[in-house]
Amino acid sequence: MAPERLLDLLDVARPVRVRLAAMRLLAARDTTWRLAVDVMLLADPEYAVAARARTDLYSALREQVYTKPSGQAGELLTAHLPTADRLLAQQTVDLLHFTLGLPRPDRDQADVEPSARSGEADGQGLKPVHQARATVAQFLQRIRGQ
Repeated sequence: MAPERLLDLLDVARPVRVRLAAMRLLAARDTTWRLAVDVMLLADPEYAVAARARTDLYSALREQVYTKPSGQAGELLTAHLPTADRLLAQQTVDLLHFTLGLPRPDRDQADVEPSARSGEADGQGLKPVHQARATVAQFLQRIRGQ
């Protein structure tokens, strides 16, 4: 199935089971897609989706995957990386950027979620944020408009 169709299935209007299935199918494409989908869904309003993304991201980082973001998956990853930088603990952010071959971000503590500063949110340094996030629909509009 084409990535565009699977990205459409990630829309928040879809049932959670459909969204999780689309997430698994996109993640199975390759490492870049896996990390892109995980990072994109970290701030999802549906807790089950955000939790699955968080769990899979931590698993990928533990497995020591490495990739250079490119193509559509790279664009998706790059678009959502600032949100991940805000939500994740500094150690996780550093590891994610290393995994992607990107420089470590300069993080102003004012821009970081309070729970991510201490690394205690959800027990692993992540707290879903339900405001100021790019939705799947907004991302799809951006890539289609280019």
